[in-house]
Amino acid sequence: MDHFIFKGLIARFVRKVPNDKRYILRLRREFELVSKFNFTNVFLMVRDILDLAGSDLHIIRGSASCSLICYLLGISHIDPIANNIRLARFMNDFRKDLPDIDIDISHKVRNKLFADIYAKWPNQVARISNKVRYRYKSAIHEAMRQCGYKGRIPRNVILSKIMPHKVDDVINKATKLIGKRRLYSLHCGGIIFFQNDVPSKLKIGRNQIKYDKNDVEEKGLLKIDILSNRALSQLRDLSDRPLSDYPDKDEQISKLFATGDVIGLTFAESPTFIKASKAVKPTNVEELSIALALIRPAAASRGKKSSFLDNWLYNRTINQIVFEDDAINKIMAFLDCSEDEADHFRDGFAKGKRHVIEAFYERSRGKDGLLTLASELSQLRMYSFCKGHAINYAQLVWALAYHKTRNPAEFWESAINNCQSMYRTWVHVEEAKRAGCNIVAGSSGKPAVLKSNGQKQGYLFQPDPLIELQHRGFWEKKDFFPDSFIDRGATTVALKGLIGTQKKHKGNTFLSVGIGGGQYYDAIIPTRIDVRCQDMIVGEGTSMFRYDHEVITVKKYKLVKFINGSAIVTDWMTNSRS
Repeated sequence: MDHFIFKGLIARFVRKVPNDKRYILRLRREFELVSKFNFTNVFLMVRDILDLAGSDLHIIRGSASCSLICYLLGISHIDPIANNIRLARFMNDFRKDLPDIDIDISHKVRNKLFADIYAKWPNQVARISNKVRYRYKSAIHEAMRQCGYKGRIPRNVILSKIMPHKVDDVINKATKLIGKRRLYSLHCGGIIFFQNDVPSKLKIGRNQIKYDKNDVEEKGLLKIDILSNRALSQLRDLSDRPLSDYPDKDEQISKLFATGDVIGLTFAESPTFIKASKAVKPTNVEELSIALALIRPAAASRGKKSSFLDNWLYNRTINQIVFEDDAINKIMAFLDCSEDEADHFRDGFAKGKRHVIEAFYERSRGKDGLLTLASELSQLRMYSFCKGHAINYAQLVWALAYHKTRNPAEFWESAINNCQSMYRTWVHVEEAKRAGCNIVAGSSGKPAVLKSNGQKQGYLFQPDPLIELQHRGFWEKKDFFPDSFIDRGATTVALKGLIGTQKKHKGNTFLSVGIGGGQYYDAIIPTRIDVRCQDMIVGEGTSMFRYDHEVITVKKYKLVKFINGSAIVTDWMTNSRS
């Protein structure tokens, strides 16, 4: 190994190496891989970028938190030894491409960081592109223009009516266009570094080049993603306390997650996560990372989430693949192989590499449990979290939960100012008002927190909350909408409330319905309907509790929309499906 290189890395360490054999052996192994594949510049470049960012909060997404070098350099906040995270998910003997280290930083400071990077490495850094290709709809539109169509193209094109004599020409041209490059768009955060100046033939704009991520990987260039993270913006407005300094266990935070009081926690406020949080009842950051990973498709599909929770309720152990790292562990135990080999097979299943999967079956021939394990590994084609990534986000969510339990008014002011929630605007506004914030309509009409010494323009007439909700998405008065309720009968449940969020999945429509006082109920309508323009639901159905969470299956309902101060019933149904 080149000890000169490692002295350069060690000189940049911001944490001491613990006097523990596990850390020494892990560091030696990482140095071997860094030397073998010449990865040194990746770590040093990321450290340089974080130095430019100064004290601003950051986290690392992806598998970089598997690396002890990243932890010692201060790139990651996660100790991989203490958290039992394997290195192979990030670096191993089978992976010869440059490892990804993606930096999340507040959206408020990212543009400044880009400017500082361009200033430090003038004409050596460029943003990469996405190659946007023609798909059916865009190909039809472009073919219409090539065939002489002028003006604005309608949303729903019926060629036989718009261009009746050129239908075949348009279709033929569109068929040839599909799959071809349409334009370059700016990648969300990927930058690459050139040893010399950025080649002029690659430039397509200021600090942007033609290469996309596939070109970068093919040419072996150093790419680092610098991504906006509004949860970091939210936390940044509350405290500059390092993420690793928050208590790992806390009764108030544990109670918040056990009761599902998580609205406002960016990355952890969805109805799906609320159910997982109530079931898992996280008592520390690691258990919170399990709840966050459990709702991803690979961990939750085919009834796996329910199977996991049934086991968790009694054992509080992981009995199946929740993190990608669990797949590595299972393969190691099954094949009695190294973690590098195990990750090679995991990656093969995740990316559908046929030759790797065939090699796994060849190695597994005659072993009991092969089909069961192969079925689990096949789920890795869907999105999942590696453990390091999950703990990074769990640390961030845990820190936000700390402030929500200690300083609710300040927490909600930061949420109002920074979050882009899946919930409708009124949900966060109502929670902020319950925490003591005085919410008014800002100059743009969006909600704003009025300071205690702030001045607000008075109204000649008090606005009607129905009209405010229609035009702004929220209302200023403290009171919730009158007559919202939940009424439980012997066999049915009646519900009337505002729609907080909605999602269609398979043959169902899922709603979160608010009735005031911080009470939100999950309602399922067993058919697909579009409720994006509806404000309220009045429904009746049956209720089921599971994992301390109630779900109402709606059999009869009316949908209500507020128009000019009146409540208009826009849809109703008596649903015959059970």
